[in-house]
Amino acid sequence: MKFRYVLPATLALCALATAGGGIVSGQYWLDLSTGWEFTAGQDANGSMENPAEEKNLILNYDFENGGGSVFSSRDLGDIEAIESLLLLQLLVKGPGGNLAVAVEDAQNQLFIYRLGRLESDEQKMLEVQLESPSEVAGKAGDKKIHYPVKSIRVMVEKDDLLLKGKITVERFSFHSAQFQKAN
Repeated sequence: MKFRYVLPATLALCALATAGGGIVSGQYWLDLSTGWEFTAGQDANGSMENPAEEKNLILNYDFENGGGSVFSSRDLGDIEAIESLLLLQLLVKGPGGNLAVAVEDAQNQLFIYRLGRLESDEQKMLEVQLESPSEVAGKAGDKKIHYPVKSIRVMVEKDDLLLKGKITVERFSFHSAQFQKAN
């Protein structure tokens, strides 16, 4: 019975995180309906949708004329400092190409976590363990996240079996040992 209070405690931390101000730990939900910017890589085509009434992030992609990736990024300026990331969680729906998530740190290193192809249109909860990136790019080159985290990206990378499609992100959260919400 010692786990009886885990869910209420987690919900309380989430409420603190959204109430504004203060240092808290726990789970933080990103708003998917605002603040995201879309980028298509060279020769790739695509678009992004943020239906406010649905609060989803939809990435449409088309690699039929080439290209390697499309992504939407979100600056985390509304969170003053993310002092430690433990886990990212995404509730996604396909079918779609190769999904990846990237975290940009204070020294402009990009930590890329490849999650694989979404085979069906069913909802799927994906977890990203941050200690094991698939790739790290950037100047610092030490492969350690330097806080605070500056931005987060949701990416679709080219998949020769699914050159055109869309991926819907229905929820995106991160778990942190400590972050500070801006007022």
